[in-house]
Amino acid sequence: MFSKLEQDKLQAFLRDVENDEKTNYSSLESEPSSSKKRNDNNKKRNNNTPYKRKSTTPEDGPVRSGRARKPPHELLSDTQKKANHIASEQKRRANIRIGFDQLVDIVPALDSCHRSESLILQKSVDYIRDLIQDKNNLKQRARELQSTLGEVPDDDDSSEGEMENIS
Repeated sequence: MFSKLEQDKLQAFLRDVENDEKTNYSSLESEPSSSKKRNDNNKKRNNNTPYKRKSTTPEDGPVRSGRARKPPHELLSDTQKKANHIASEQKRRANIRIGFDQLVDIVPALDSCHRSESLILQKSVDYIRDLIQDKNNLKQRARELQSTLGEVPDDDDSSEGEMENIS
């Protein structure tokens, strides 16, 4: 991903950052008490960052375990970005195609006709409407039979009015 020169520069930069952190920790121990208090307050404020390294100095108390520092990630080139975009778009289209194939398998009216996406969606909506109407008819018939037998029909029907929601 990176050229050899870029990798060397990155490693040198990371070494410099680590050395600066070590220098800052050692300078904290030799500071006068007033500036030490300021730095202690700064430490308290910055303690909840997920990228802070574990401290091993005795004045900080026990070492806490937390999220580890993320390794530096490499930037993608334009061709890699384009390839990733193409792959994700192909995956999205394949998932849509699978969904349409599943609808074709489920909806009986789609067995023997030309299957454009709009036709698949329209026939699926019609099929769902028919299923809801059949279910409501069966529930109404069950209520009628219960009342004929002298039983109290169930009034708790959460599916009533489903036909109005589908347009």
